[in-house]
Amino acid sequence: MAPLRAYIFGFATVLSILLAVLALDRSYQDQFRQEARLTVLTHLTAVRARLEGALLGDLAVLSALGAYANNFPTAAGVVGSGGPGGSGGPGEFGRFARELVDSSPQLRAAFLAPGDRVAEVFPPQARAPLALAADAGAAGDVARRLRAGGAVLSGPVAVDGGGRILVGRRPLAGPGADGKDRYRGHVGVAIDLDELFAAAGLSGAPTSIRLAVRGRDGDGRQGPVILGDPDLFRRATVRTVVNLPGGAWALAAEPAGGWDVRGETLWLLRIMGIFVAGTCAALVFVAFRFHERIQHKALHDELTGLPNRALLSDRLDQALAAADRGGHRVAVLALDLDDFKPINDTLGHEVGDEVLRSVAERLRNLLRGSDSAARLGGDEFVVVLSQIQRASEAGDVAQRIVDSISAPYRTSGGTAATGVSIGISVFPEDGATWQDLLILADRAMYEAKHQGKNRYRTVPPDQRRPFHDRQTAAAT
Repeated sequence: MAPLRAYIFGFATVLSILLAVLALDRSYQDQFRQEARLTVLTHLTAVRARLEGALLGDLAVLSALGAYANNFPTAAGVVGSGGPGGSGGPGEFGRFARELVDSSPQLRAAFLAPGDRVAEVFPPQARAPLALAADAGAAGDVARRLRAGGAVLSGPVAVDGGGRILVGRRPLAGPGADGKDRYRGHVGVAIDLDELFAAAGLSGAPTSIRLAVRGRDGDGRQGPVILGDPDLFRRATVRTVVNLPGGAWALAAEPAGGWDVRGETLWLLRIMGIFVAGTCAALVFVAFRFHERIQHKALHDELTGLPNRALLSDRLDQALAAADRGGHRVAVLALDLDDFKPINDTLGHEVGDEVLRSVAERLRNLLRGSDSAARLGGDEFVVVLSQIQRASEAGDVAQRIVDSISAPYRTSGGTAATGVSIGISVFPEDGATWQDLLILADRAMYEAKHQGKNRYRTVPPDQRRPFHDRQTAAAT
C-alpha cells in the first residue's frame, strides 16, 4: 500500500505541477494578448488623434472660406469681379484662398462652386484635375447632405497627375425671392490624402503593427478600404472611429505577428514556470505597472505630463455635458507661445524643452482643480475652464496666464523670455460642440497674434454667427 500511496502522491504532485504550469501558460497567453491589444490601441489612439488634428486645421480653412463667401458673396466671386477663372487672374475668392491654402501642406486647392459647379479654383493650374473630381462628387448622397446644411468630406478620388484627394465641402446660403435663405452652392477644399496620412504618421507606421482605414465618402464601417489590408476588417482586430464632417472613417489594427505567443517562447516559459511559480505575484505586479504606464502615455504629453489631444477631447465632452445640465458656461482657451522659435535656435532645443515644461507648470499653478490644461504639440496649449458663470471670467484668467507666461525663465542655458497669444471661445454662445469651440478659439488666437501678440482675444460676433445659426436650426 505504501508504494501505491507514494505513486498516487507522486502522480498527484506531478499533476498539480502540470495544472499549475498550464494555468500559468494560459494566464501568460491572455496577458500577452491584453498587452498586445493595449499597445495596438495606444498606437491607434495616437493615429486617430493625429488624423483628427490634421483634419481640424483643414476644416478650419473650409469654415473660413464658407464664412467669407456667405458674408461677401460678390467679392467672393459668386458674382465675380472680372469673372471666375477669367484672363485677369484669380478673383477676390482666389486671393483670399491663396493665404489659407498656403497655410497647410495637406491642402492642394480651394474652389468655389455656385450651383454646385466649379467656377473658380486656387491655384488656377489645379482647375483641370480638380474640376472633374469635385463636380462628380457633388451629387447623390453628398449633395443631399450639403443641402441639409452640413459640411461634407467625400473621397478619396484619383486626380490627373497622380495622387488621391479628399474633397471637403461647405454649403453656401443666400436670400431668395421670398427673403428666406436658399441653398446656392458650396465652397470646397482639396486635401492631399498622402500628405494627410503622412501628417498622421501612417506613412512611417511601425512594422510591428498592421493598420487599415476604410470609409470612402465617410461611409465608416461599410465603405471601401482606402489604406491597408481589407482582411483586417474581417478578423478580430482593434477598432476605432475617426469622426468626419457628415460621416466617419473606421480604423482597424493588429500586431504584425498576430495575437499568439511564439512557440519557442511559450515552451521556455512552461519549463521556467515549474521552477519560478513563486515569482508570479511579482510578474503580475510588473504587468499591472506596465499597463498603467502605457495607459498614461497614451493620454498624456511625454514632455510636459499634461493631457494630450485624446484626453482633452474626452474632458471637453464631459465639461460640455455637465454645463448643459447645470446651466453654466465652459470656456476654451487656445494658447500659442510668441517668439518661441528663437529660443530653440539660439539656446538649443534642450532649453526650449525646459521652457515648455515651465509653461506647463505655471498653467497648473494658475488653474483650479476643475479646470484642465493640455498640450497639443509644439508650443500649442489648450486650457478648459469647465465651470464659469460669466464669459468675462475667461478673460480674467487669460490675462493672468499672459502675465505669468511672460515672466522670464531661468534655464540651464541662461534666461529665456517668451509671450503667449490666447484666443477664447465660450459655450454655449460661440458653439455647441468642442470641435467648433476649438476652431473658433484658434481663430481668435491668431487675431491676437496679428494685433501685436502677448494678449488675448475673444470670438468676434461675425465669426460666431454661422455656428450659432446652425445650432439653432438643429435644435428646431
